[in-house]
Amino acid sequence: MRTFQFLLSVALLAVGPLRAAEFNVEQFTADAKAAAARNYRDPGSAQFRDTYWIRWKSDAGNAIYAMCGEVNAKNAYGAYIGFAPFYVYLFPDGKLSASSTGSELDAQMAIKICTGQLRPVERIN
Repeated sequence: MRTFQFLLSVALLAVGPLRAAEFNVEQFTADAKAAAARNYRDPGSAQFRDTYWIRWKSDAGNAIYAMCGEVNAKNAYGAYIGFAPFYVYLFPDGKLSASSTGSELDAQMAIKICTGQLRPVERIN
């Protein structure tokens, strides 16, 4: 797991600072899915559906992106736990921050962020 996190960090450093004009959905979708999957016991089992990207402006005027959708993965018993809402922030510096998993509060927060209930957002795909 630490090796994966290190490799992801190296990949993000290689990307460098993100500018709004440089955002590429395909480029960052795989990284965002990997960030969300690593919160589960079996990251390789993660299944995604209904994924999309949103964007909004930070207080400093920078574009901040988030991938939203639903994720399902296996638990310790090898059974799938069911699809649940998730989000992964992509900050202007190229860093990713995934929602944690397993609580109703996390699911509610993902819904609020992804539907624009907390701040106005623009769906970009």
